[in-house]
Amino acid sequence: VRPYGENGDDWLGLGSRQAKNPGGAGQKMGGYRIRPNQIAGIVKISRLTNTAFEDKSSREGIQENEAFDLFKSKTRSDVKLVIVGNKKWWKGEIEDTYNAMQYASDVVFTSRLPLEEVNRIASASIACVFVSLFEGFGIPPLEAFRSHTAAIISDTTSLPEVGGDAAIYADPCNVESIEQAMENIYDNPTLRKECIAKGILQADKFSWDKTAEKLWNTIMKAMQQ
Repeated sequence: VRPYGENGDDWLGLGSRQAKNPGGAGQKMGGYRIRPNQIAGIVKISRLTNTAFEDKSSREGIQENEAFDLFKSKTRSDVKLVIVGNKKWWKGEIEDTYNAMQYASDVVFTSRLPLEEVNRIASASIACVFVSLFEGFGIPPLEAFRSHTAAIISDTTSLPEVGGDAAIYADPCNVESIEQAMENIYDNPTLRKECIAKGILQADKFSWDKTAEKLWNTIMKAMQQ
C-alpha cells in the first residue's frame, strides 16, 4: 500500500493509531510501526478490528456513473457505459445512484466474463475509464494499453506511474474532471490515437519477467548487505 500520507493527508489515521498503540521492534503482532509520512510498505486494514474505518471502495463506481450522466447530457451521443464484473456492494449508495441516473438505460452490466471476452470489449471501447480512489499498482490501464485502447485514469497514488504520458488523467473525487476527460477522448480522435500509440510503448515497460528480475536483484542485493 502506498503512499500512506499522500500530499500530507494521513487518510488512514496512522499517526493516531501509532500514538495509541506503538509496536515494538521485536513485537511480532499488534501495534503500529508505520509512520504517516512513510511512502511504502504493507499495512493490514480490517473492518473487523477497525470498526470506525469507512469503506469507500465503491466511490469510484458512483463517480463514474454521475460523470457518464453528465457526459451524455453534454454530448448527446449514443455511447454506452459498459461495466465488466459482478455487482459487488450493490445495495445502498451505488444502487441509489444508478436508479437516479438519467441515462441508466445506457449502462450495461456484463457480469463476470472470461479474460478473452474482456479483451474484446476493451479493444472495441472508446476508452477504459479507471478512476479508482486508491491503487497499490493498477493492472487495468495496462490491459487497456495492450488492447490498443485509450485509458482515463486517476491522478492519484500509483496510477500516474503506471500510465506515464499515455493516459488521460482525472480527479477521482471530481465528477466534472472525469466527465471532461471522457469528453476530450470522445471529441478528439487525434488525441485518442496518440494515447493508443503511447499506451503500446508504455505497456512494454511492464511485464512479469521484468518484475521477477527486479525482485530477484533486490533479494540478491539484500543478501549481500
